[in-house]
Amino acid sequence: KHFVKDLSTCHQHLQKDHELAYNKWAQDNNFELMLPKAVAKCHDTVLKASASQTGLNNHLHDLPPKAKHVLPYTDQLFCKAATEWLISTDQPIQALEHPSFHLMIHVAS
Repeated sequence: KHFVKDLSTCHQHLQKDHELAYNKWAQDNNFELMLPKAVAKCHDTVLKASASQTGLNNHLHDLPPKAKHVLPYTDQLFCKAATEWLISTDQPIQALEHPSFHLMIHVAS
């Protein structure tokens, strides 16, 4: 038996002398083709697929219109918004007294 240093030599021999038998064996055994022609074809297919860049148009959508006016701050409006936030996020009443909540409100104002 002869041993080869480089596996590509074996691939070239298989492709030259046993390509049909190899391809049939690979198909029957659900094996990925490794002969140089098949690898080059796969490489070309990948290059062609990556050469066409897709666009963002399918991912973009119009933003909803902005509010026409900003609601003026009032204590009553703030209390209503804070109460709705407490209820909708299932927060404890003490959340309104927490220093980080006060900091957040201070930063937002």
